[in-house]
Amino acid sequence: MGQAEAEGYINLNFCEEGEGCHWLNPTLLDGEFDPNRPEILLYIQDGDGWRLVGVEYVIPLSLSPGVAPEGFPGAADTWREDSEGVGLWELTAWIWLHNPNGMFEQHNPRAE
Repeated sequence: MGQAEAEGYINLNFCEEGEGCHWLNPTLLDGEFDPNRPEILLYIQDGDGWRLVGVEYVIPLSLSPGVAPEGFPGAADTWREDSEGVGLWELTAWIWLHNPNGMFEQHNPRAE
């Protein structure tokens, strides 16, 4: 968590069951998909600390109106259009916490 904050991620104080808690790097909200630079990091509480479990890539709808952004190669990733009501295309990737529903599914029953 300390490294994420040093890299510009801020706690949004937004935690959702099945998604975890969101840390955003606002400088990355540039409309570009870069698999190495996710805009949002997803954490869950683990004992007395936090555990990084996944990432979200987000692109403002205004920068890609009506057309889902290009993501990873293949068809496994599915962008969601404004699913949280904040004007973003969203793509979740569960990198460090297996999601029995699929790597790119929005909700993970193990992220509570």
